[in-house]
Amino acid sequence: RGAESRCGSGLCGVIVGFYCFWSLMMKKVLIVGAGAIGSLIGVHLVRSGRYHVTFLARGLHYESMIKNGLKLHPLPHHTSTNNDTTTTKLDPIIIHSSIDHCTFVSSLDTISDHPQDFIFLAVKQHQLIPILDSLKPLIHSNSIIIPLQNGVPWWFFQSYTFQKSLQNTPLH
Repeated sequence: RGAESRCGSGLCGVIVGFYCFWSLMMKKVLIVGAGAIGSLIGVHLVRSGRYHVTFLARGLHYESMIKNGLKLHPLPHHTSTNNDTTTTKLDPIIIHSSIDHCTFVSSLDTISDHPQDFIFLAVKQHQLIPILDSLKPLIHSNSIIIPLQNGVPWWFFQSYTFQKSLQNTPLH
């Protein structure tokens, strides 16, 4: 009644209802680069049950995902009481495209007609430029793009001076 009296008709109720329905619909997520970072985020999104996640991977990693699913090994959980520490080893989390809300692809061409709501760019910076054109059909007016590039540029150790001066030096 409150919405009807403010709007003059039941239209506001329909709009609010549609918005609630839309917000509850499963959102489409693309993980570009299903390595350590992309897989970690994607597995947790799949497990939430609110997202259909498409993982883009290449080569042997893609083949392994198709055959065995994607496995996440959680870190052990530590609890401390007084001076005692208990460590609980957690079971691996495994997702499969046949039973979970996810898809594994080796090329963006296979999903080019399915615009995504969220796109996580979890590739190294030098791998980003070659895939930008193939991302265009996957972006709609409300898509959100989240870059997850790591902090060390790929070219940092390419110069001969750095290679010689840092030879046999562990990085922390």
